[in-house]
Amino acid sequence: MSASKVADFCSAPWPVFTQPLTEEGTFQFLPWAQMGGATYDNINTEGAVEALATWKEIMDEKLASPDTLTNSQWNATATFNAGNAAMAISGPWEIDRMLADADFDWGVALLPVPEEGAERSSAMGDYNWAIFSSTKHPEEAFEVLEYFVSQDDTMFENYGQIPARSDIAIPPTGNALKDAALATFVEQLKYAQPRGPHPQWPKISKAIQDAIQATLTGQMDPQAALDQAAEKISSVPDR
Repeated sequence: MSASKVADFCSAPWPVFTQPLTEEGTFQFLPWAQMGGATYDNINTEGAVEALATWKEIMDEKLASPDTLTNSQWNATATFNAGNAAMAISGPWEIDRMLADADFDWGVALLPVPEEGAERSSAMGDYNWAIFSSTKHPEEAFEVLEYFVSQDDTMFENYGQIPARSDIAIPPTGNALKDAALATFVEQLKYAQPRGPHPQWPKISKAIQDAIQATLTGQMDPQAALDQAAEKISSVPDR
């Protein structure tokens, strides 16, 4: 179902996605680019340009909130929960809040693919543990890391996060709506890709953020914006 059909079907005025000039902007857009055949170091593929053009069309047709360029994922979900948005893009950490705040029938779906049979994608949170080479207590540091990793099976129960490890099963909660939403997010996780990794990731992400903002504000067309991003990324050291 298209964004316009969703908006027409629902009493809410528009779908919600977020594109602030922060890492959240990259987090939201990169899966769409990846489903268009792009990678972070090959960001200006035809499919990625089409994805960004679609987002611009959604903005131009007023099918997305005017505050998309400054809104956060947290606020976007709050807009949805209040019944003021037809749909929102977010993650499993929002399930409990939706159960508490959304006073209407709702459900969760996989990110749509550009065409039937196309490769799916999603974004990983990418929380990483590390031990500095300069530490004077490597063994103790490793023990701390082992403890944190041992808590992966409690991530969803305590924080609404899904562990990336496929060997950890999340048991049913007993709430049918919550379990249905969780099942969709677990399925989506199968297609999730990391952002990077790269030691200069903030510079790469900033180039992508700038391209999105330049397009959605009408300063550049999608092709030119992503071409410029690709050029910036290619000049980032330690590629």
